[in-house]
Order: sequence, then structure tokens, then C-alpha cells
Amino acid sequence: MIIECQNCNKKFDLEDKLIPLKGRLVQCGFCHSQWHQLPNIITSSLKEKVIDKVDISKDEVKEQPIKKKKKIKSKDRDKQDFKNKGFFSYIFIFLISIIAFFLIAETFEYQINNIFPNFGNYIIYVYETLNNILILIKDLFKSY
Repeated sequence: MIIECQNCNKKFDLEDKLIPLKGRLVQCGFCHSQWHQLPNIITSSLKEKVIDKVDISKDEVKEQPIKKKKKIKSKDRDKQDFKNKGFFSYIFIFLISIIAFFLIAETFEYQINNIFPNFGNYIIYVYETLNNILILIKDLFKSY
């Protein structure tokens, strides 16, 4: 059974057994509007008979007010938020990757030093450079 949102005209495919004879309240996955959906097998001449049997007033089915809930972030909006913060995310991932690389290099320094001679000296140079940058940052934030 295919139902269509009354607000944004998006179409959804549902199994027929999900909508009982009395109908049910459904919500659009895109605009979050709600409406009372009756099964498609009921023709307009049978609608009044079904409504009388189920004890639903005709006005309730015909003029069901559209209730809107708070909008929940969709997956698309989460992706858009990530794109807006992408630059800082890439810097953060880059820094974590560099730290992980040096931790692994320091852990396996002996084995790597057998393959690449003087590898230990390069690690020492990197740590000295990081220490110099740290000293520079501390000097910048010193109050005079």
C-alpha cells in the first residue's frame, strides 16, 4: 500500500496489514506532519460503514488536525552539521593520527631501527622540536 503525505507529498510504501480497518495515526519521515490514514481497500461508500462500526466520528476522520512535533535531526542534517565542522574535525583527526604514529614508532623503535638505521635519532629530533614548540607557547602566554 502506498500512502502520501498531505503536507509535502512524499510517498511511502507500507504493508497493508500495518493499517487496521479503523485506520491509524501516521507521521511523515521528512516533514514530521501527522494524519489519520485509512486503508486503501476501503472505498468512499464503505468509509461511513467502517466509521460507524469502529465508533469514530466522521468529523474526526475528515477534519483531523495536523499535529506537529518538535523536529528531530535527520541523518541528512547530521551530515550537514559534520560538513560545517569539517575543518576542525580534520585537524583533530590529523593530530590524533600523528600522536598514534609516534606512539607506535616509539614502541617498536628497536625493530624499526634494525631496518632504518638512525631511526632513534629522528624520534629524538621530533621530541626536541615538540618541546621547543611547547616552550614557545608557554612564553607567549606568560604575563609580564
